[in-house]
Amino acid sequence: MNIDLAPPRLSPGSRVRIHGRPYIVGEMQGAGRVFVAADDGTDMLLSYGRQLEMVRGGILRSEASYTALTPEILINLKRDWGTFTPRERQEAQQRHAYCRAIRDLPAPFRDRSEAITAAFEAMVLPEGHSADDVPTPRLARSWYLLWVTSGFDIRALVSNTSARGNRSKRYDSWVAEEIDRAIDEVYATELKGSIRQAMFHARDLIRVRAAAEGLPLPTRSKHAIGRKAIENAIAKRGYWETLSKREGRQEAERQMRLKGAGPQAEYPLAEVEIDHTLLDIIVR
Repeated sequence: MNIDLAPPRLSPGSRVRIHGRPYIVGEMQGAGRVFVAADDGTDMLLSYGRQLEMVRGGILRSEASYTALTPEILINLKRDWGTFTPRERQEAQQRHAYCRAIRDLPAPFRDRSEAITAAFEAMVLPEGHSADDVPTPRLARSWYLLWVTSGFDIRALVSNTSARGNRSKRYDSWVAEEIDRAIDEVYATELKGSIRQAMFHARDLIRVRAAAEGLPLPTRSKHAIGRKAIENAIAKRGYWETLSKREGRQEAERQMRLKGAGPQAEYPLAEVEIDHTLLDIIVR
């Protein structure tokens, strides 16, 4: 799971999130752009360099990514921290510690399992956690993505399990791991394999692991898994993650790059930009 996040599209009138707070994108002014807070109308001017820095840091986010959070998380983001149970607060704080450990890594290493594992081994474990409770890099990255998307709000890390019933998973966790592995090795890679190829590879991986560890094969399909299982797993990753792995980060940024409107003029030649170069000649 890659944790690269697609940059927001900046055009006048569109909505973005800065530190989780809703803003309306305004017009460009001089060397920056105005952002107006949607809740109270206050505005601030951000230079282009500062905007880029905030986008790369996950501080300036698109409204679409924020609203893509589950309804339960959106509700939690509006709740007072004290209304959560002590157990919910403790669990969120434990998850937050791992998210901070990922955040402290250099940006290129935040989606590398080896670097995350090393960071967890070097960190002081949160209260109530032992070495057996340390999450896997994939699980921790999913928490990190929620945390960043919410504007670094710890309330996004509350588990929301209190109202759930006894639900059985469609596949065992080891089957899901092999599905993700097949996608990483065939589909979400520069090889650009097809979903069908990823499905066949996943079936092979599942059969090999089942035979090696004496595990029962999934019985929901006569072929262990079907195409839909691969499609669902890919859909959960998001378009940006898959695109950046298949086409490369540069091409992904080109297709989903930060865009903005040019200077707004009310009449022809209201604004004119002229470039000139001094020539080393003498005219007589």
